[in-house]
Amino acid sequence: MNKKNKDKELGTLVYISAMEKEIERKLQAKYEKRIDYLVAANNELMRELEVCESEVITVEKENGSINFDFTASEEFRTKGATVVAAEKKRES
Repeated sequence: MNKKNKDKELGTLVYISAMEKEIERKLQAKYEKRIDYLVAANNELMRELEVCESEVITVEKENGSINFDFTASEEFRTKGATVVAAEKKRES
């Protein structure tokens, strides 16, 4: 193989390698943004859930009866909303 063909082949390999790295960077950035968004949304939902639970407990304390079942919210905290929803869908 002459020098011109070797240089051309090397140039092609360098180009392919650079394109692979660029694609990897774009995908990583895309999914990092998505993961960050989902984590933030999950945290916001957890804060809302905790506020609602504390309101229910407060109302029940005022009424003199505390019958709130924490099972669902504990399950939600430990497994996550997606898993709980999928399990409930399978049960029905």
